[in-house]
Amino acid sequence: MTCKGQTACEVTAELTGIEDLSRHGKVQAVIARKRRTKKPVTLGLTRKSIPAGETLTVTVSLNGHGNGLVSRLHHIGARYTLSQGHKTLFTGTLKFKAGRRESASS
Repeated sequence: MTCKGQTACEVTAELTGIEDLSRHGKVQAVIARKRRTKKPVTLGLTRKSIPAGETLTVTVSLNGHGNGLVSRLHHIGARYTLSQGHKTLFTGTLKFKAGRRESASS
């Protein structure tokens, strides 16, 4: 992300998903788009200040709720939004997959 202007740019990067609660109120899946019985959730959020005229890579980590969903469901979909103030700069979708477990060999 590059800040073009005379002052620093305040940007917000957010990962969101929609929990699918179709079976007895328990989470069945996390998808990037809406459908069925749903509950919006924030999976990660970060705010950065980029100095004027500089470029900065913005990274967002999954929060505890997001990590718990990945470990339980093995893969989730998420929508990312990069915004400055009330103006949305970029949006898109991502997929997260659980990593392979290392086997304990003796």
